[in-house]
Amino acid sequence: LERFDTTSVEEDPINSMGVAGMIGNTWCWCKDKLRPYRGYVSDTDDEDYVMERCGVECVVRGGSWCSSRMSLTKYQRRSVLPESRKHLTGFRIVEK
Repeated sequence: LERFDTTSVEEDPINSMGVAGMIGNTWCWCKDKLRPYRGYVSDTDDEDYVMERCGVECVVRGGSWCSSRMSLTKYQRRSVLPESRKHLTGFRIVEK
């Protein structure tokens, strides 16, 4: 996947759970509010921007069609306001 491009789910390999295309076309909304990782320490003396967003913004993961190839991973995490309606975010429907 190159930056500013999308891929078909049919092009992705199927993982061990039998699904494909879970990362890359849109940042995926998570139900979690942003919280710092255990042991988080700010690396600046400025007002801590991360801590201001905690408990307010929601987590999105994975990357989107305009992310660089290196940042498209399940570990990539960002946060957005719950009312945000950007074209870079989407969701996956999961059936239990």
